[in-house]
Amino acid sequence: KLQFLYFIGGTMAWKSRLYGMATDMRYFVVGWVGGNWASCYIDVCEVKGRSMDPSLSENRGDRVVVLKHGYPKNDLLKGKVYTIRNPSDPEKTIIKRLVGTEGERYYCNGRGPVTVPQGHIWVEGDNSLFSEDSRYYGAIPAGLVIGEAKGIIWPFSAASRIPDFDISGREYQEPPPPLVLPEQPAPSDALIDDHDYPYQPSDICATDVDMPEEAADAPS
Repeated sequence: KLQFLYFIGGTMAWKSRLYGMATDMRYFVVGWVGGNWASCYIDVCEVKGRSMDPSLSENRGDRVVVLKHGYPKNDLLKGKVYTIRNPSDPEKTIIKRLVGTEGERYYCNGRGPVTVPQGHIWVEGDNSLFSEDSRYYGAIPAGLVIGEAKGIIWPFSAASRIPDFDISGREYQEPPPPLVLPEQPAPSDALIDDHDYPYQPSDICATDVDMPEEAADAPS
């Protein structure tokens, strides 16, 4: 009987251990799947540089949450902020605001006005003086977009959705045509028309002026 009880007790202990291991494995699998799912769809990025001041600040230590996997590239919206693979170095990630879409014209340094081609976008930083963006490397393929930056999650004091920023007036405007003045009539050499003047210079002479008798008899 004692051996039987020992056997039953040992069996129950092993079952308890196996159940605990199975539970731990279940939690591990769920955590692994959940973590990988989250990393595929959501990311947290640290802001570097001053190109997005004042909306996003490195000095403040901003970290933003990004919705990335499977983001519809044909549904990118002007005015939104996106994380993008740097067209000059795909190993690096940049964060910029989408300013223009295909068919619109913008000014690119060194190239003049350019039209955004099909399947491309035009991005710029909010802080134009400290941003290297499409004004330097032109329009970028929409396929380089990683995801949309949804909001600031750190620091807690600044936690909020990413603020809007005025992007109006950035599209290239054709210069107005030169001002053409109407032709003016050639200036006349005569300041006064002789026909309009009642007297001619020959009609007036000193001999025709009546002088007083005293003045006329005075010795010269």
